[in-house]
Amino acid sequence: MAEQVKIKNVVLNEDAKLEDVPSGVEAATLCDQSAAPEYTKNSINCKKMTWILEDTPRIELDFGEDHKKFKFQVASSDFDLFRTAKDFKFERTETDTIFTIKKTERNPSSRMSILEEYTRKYLNLLQVEKFEVRFNELLKYDFFECFIWKITRKFSSIYYSSHHDVTFTPGQLRFLLEDLTAENFRLPRIKYIDVIKAGEKNAEPIKHENMNIHAEFLPFDYFLKMESKIALIHTDTTKMSNLNGFIKTWIKGQQLKNLQSFTVRFWKLKENLTVEEVFQGIVPIEPVSE
Repeated sequence: MAEQVKIKNVVLNEDAKLEDVPSGVEAATLCDQSAAPEYTKNSINCKKMTWILEDTPRIELDFGEDHKKFKFQVASSDFDLFRTAKDFKFERTETDTIFTIKKTERNPSSRMSILEEYTRKYLNLLQVEKFEVRFNELLKYDFFECFIWKITRKFSSIYYSSHHDVTFTPGQLRFLLEDLTAENFRLPRIKYIDVIKAGEKNAEPIKHENMNIHAEFLPFDYFLKMESKIALIHTDTTKMSNLNGFIKTWIKGQQLKNLQSFTVRFWKLKENLTVEEVFQGIVPIEPVSE
């Protein structure tokens, strides 16, 4: 505890006038205990907890407008965090409080263990309103056994960055679409081993509220039973008959009850797109033009 007090005093004196992260969060980070004495379990309100899974996995805590953001970064795990102070860095800026475990060697599995440990410390201390996950490098770790899915499968946002060279399996893609729920789900153009087959057994509907995905790997049947409100789909594999059937299904109102907006974007469509084919057998309320 002596090291903890020393570190906190040195930094706090430099910029004590700044609105700051609740001190209980720092105490839970800098010492091996669930909460600081001045806080009780689940007593600090946190607007959002974000897991950012890259080469250096980290947690970002957002306490809203009244406080700066707090970032916890795991760059290595090849030491005992609670017995040494020299291998971590604690700093404050105008917008962030950053605590970084410095890099000593690459050990992804152990880094995720530390990330899970601190996640659970924070969840003992915080009342978290929303969760977000950005899995830029998630596939370097154990995808299906990731501790995050054991904590929650409901998120405010799920993002993947296409800047990383990751290849998905059909099972991983189905998990993201069928087993998780997000207010906002974004999946850019990706690499994949194989497409998801049409007519998969036990396929669950997509429940992401607002979805923006490149969907060349996905059979069109998934869109006929999705529970999304807004869907923006990028694909060159859709047929005119699919779109025609989709509109007819939507009009009937027995499926797609939540849907408010459906947009399909094409680049190199294999078929010629004509209004007549898309709206064949459908009487529009208003005149339709190209």
